[in-house]
Amino acid sequence: MPKNVDLFIAEGNVLIINAKGSNINKTKIKVLLYIDSLMIGGMHRQILYLARFLDRNKYEPIVCTQNSRSGGLRNEYERSGCRLIDLNRNSVPGNKKVFDPFVSIKLLQVLNAERPHIVMVNAAPNLVYLRIALLFYPHAIKQVGSFRALSFWKGHLNALYSKLDGYFARWLYLSSDRTVVNSHALKAHY
Repeated sequence: MPKNVDLFIAEGNVLIINAKGSNINKTKIKVLLYIDSLMIGGMHRQILYLARFLDRNKYEPIVCTQNSRSGGLRNEYERSGCRLIDLNRNSVPGNKKVFDPFVSIKLLQVLNAERPHIVMVNAAPNLVYLRIALLFYPHAIKQVGSFRALSFWKGHLNALYSKLDGYFARWLYLSSDRTVVNSHALKAHY
């Protein structure tokens, strides 16, 4: 596994990303923070903290969301000072779990336009869309995966969905250059 990106958890769950040893140090490091929506939730707040607190002298954080038209944290994201890119997916609850291949195409367009050095992804659906887009992306990129929960803690999931969720969580762990976990239980599991 490449060792060019180091991750540290600071107080308040702020993630500090430090790229070293490559040519990306000559300019600001573009960090694409890819999230499904701007709703109120743990992973959404984690991405908001990154958008707010990454050192702007070193990093250029960009938040890419599948749907920013709604969400309880929208105003806070706008005040964070980072750019918001909306993939314009209709993420209402009825459509949220339906696979939409156009999300990968739109994400590929964002990757080509922005040329980020690092992409942080934190959910199985986002991982699927990102990995499809990366099949057609010709540039090197570091993927940081962030885990917020274990699927077996989500007791409301049916058996098939729980198994798929576990598979995708493992894929996120294995495909990421670095992984951020938010508990010792997660670290021990993965």
